Amino acid sequence: MVRITNSLVWTLDVVISHSSALFKK
Repeated sequence: MVRITNSLVWTLDVVISHSSALFKK
């Protein structure tokens, strides 16, 4: 469970980072 949750959190973090980069443009 913990590993799956960490993977989801990491994925969301990456997606948010990419989204922020796109919005900044």
